[in-house]
Amino acid sequence: MAGIGTTNISFSGLKSAYVAGGGTGADQNGKLRDNKTTTAVGLSYFRNASLTDGTNISSGSSTISINSHLKGKTFGSSNITNHIQVKYHRYGSTFNESWTPSGKSTLEDGTFTLYFWKTSDNSLTQLGRITNQQHTSNYSTFTTVTYDVSQPDGTAGYLLFILYGWNNYRADMAIGSVIHQYDDNSTKQTLYSESSNSTTAKNSQTWTKTSRQNESVSSYSSTSVTDIENEIATKSQSDSWSSLGVGTSNTGGWQQDTSGTGSSGTGPSTSSDGNSKPYSYYIYVETSGQSSTSVIAYAALRVPITVASDSGSSSDDGGGGGF
Repeated sequence: MAGIGTTNISFSGLKSAYVAGGGTGADQNGKLRDNKTTTAVGLSYFRNASLTDGTNISSGSSTISINSHLKGKTFGSSNITNHIQVKYHRYGSTFNESWTPSGKSTLEDGTFTLYFWKTSDNSLTQLGRITNQQHTSNYSTFTTVTYDVSQPDGTAGYLLFILYGWNNYRADMAIGSVIHQYDDNSTKQTLYSESSNSTTAKNSQTWTKTSRQNESVSSYSSTSVTDIENEIATKSQSDSWSSLGVGTSNTGGWQQDTSGTGSSGTGPSTSSDGNSKPYSYYIYVETSGQSSTSVIAYAALRVPITVASDSGSSSDDGGGGGF
């Protein structure tokens, strides 16, 4: 939440609220957006940050006061909220397992995270996460979850989908339809749809993905789960990206597939529409071949969107831009 509150105001809470507000105008924006929860923060860092009441923090004063400038206010401009509706399938015993990398907090195998990647400044905002097995068989109906993304009207970026931290093969998570909605829940754009044609399923959107990344545990400076997740998202921004295609490769990361994954006891049998013969495509990660506890594996997937207030605002075309 971007709101500051009126009691128990902490520096870590102020930092989190600033990031949630989506602003970039603070004098120390880079330090406030370092994706860390333990670094030192000073009030001067927030100078010139925008608030939703139309003011900036202490832009004309030499001293910043929590009571005068921050208490009860909300970081950010007058943001608007869009919704991202995702249908997903998580069947496999590995999802219910966990492990503790050396020197790190305990991770849950095959954790899913979704971020908004704002391309103007490469800032990342986590929209949500899913852990544990959520379905009981390959044939279970996909679950629908809705995430909110709040940004100023016309903000361009990517939805960044990440699966990470598995070290057994029964963690083949799948995504069916993905729909971008306005604040009133009307459809702005169908980003991925159930179709028996892999190209049609992508709805003319620029879906790109990384291969599976096996990053050594020692390469992560973070120790807490939240910081590790943010570090993975940051790492993915510098990875090599390629077009999303059809495949079942162990190292292919997110791939399109139909009618069941290559491993038994995990993954869906159909896409989120339940159709068979012809089967519709879904997007999934083949998690076979990774059992090492010396690495934290992840796979990333992205699609460009533009946050907009109504049908007369910006389209999704080219929303990611420049990457």
